[in-house]
Amino acid sequence: MPRSLNTLLISTALLIATILTVTGQSPTATLAPFLIDLHQQIPTTVTLTLADGITTTLPLTLTVNLQLAVTGPTSATITTATPLTPSATISPISPIRPITTTDDLGHPYQLTAIDDHLTLTEWTAYQDSNDQLTFAGELQNTSADQRFSLADIVIRLYRTDDTLLAVETFTASGHWVDPDQTIRFSGFTYTDPDQIDHYTIEITGQDWTTVP
Repeated sequence: MPRSLNTLLISTALLIATILTVTGQSPTATLAPFLIDLHQQIPTTVTLTLADGITTTLPLTLTVNLQLAVTGPTSATITTATPLTPSATISPISPIRPITTTDDLGHPYQLTAIDDHLTLTEWTAYQDSNDQLTFAGELQNTSADQRFSLADIVIRLYRTDDTLLAVETFTASGHWVDPDQTIRFSGFTYTDPDQIDHYTIEITGQDWTTVP
């Protein structure tokens, strides 16, 4: 139980005890039955354990409604005026960035989107003879009866603090890629590799059509 809720209950008990003590010791004091309604919101926190053992602490507000009924000089009861329903305001949590693997230069990357009929079978990154960061890979058409002529590869490069550094787009193929066939592709960026912390890849096939 939160410390502030304990404090509220203890203070309430002391208040009743004081009233009962005063009226009980005085030979002429009388105490008419009365009710005391207490309403208080108590801020606290709750710790949640997310996937992969990641924990986060969220703010939580407990709404307490108590009704104190004093019916005589020697008795008092405490009941809840309304059901105790905790209410919480949860602030958005920064998205957890899943890292699937790393490229040959040590950059973590994630394949965030790809057509259902495409499979990225190879991926690498390297610096060419001009020190330009180059990406290369291989796509396979896994459809049973569909072929495509183009595939757009979109790479989003991010800094350490997850801010977007650059977006690079290049195209694979240029001819029909039939079921089970593969196509290799490559593209480069002028972005300094030392500024890149991680990146994402999105691949979309174009001109899908049924194999004649």
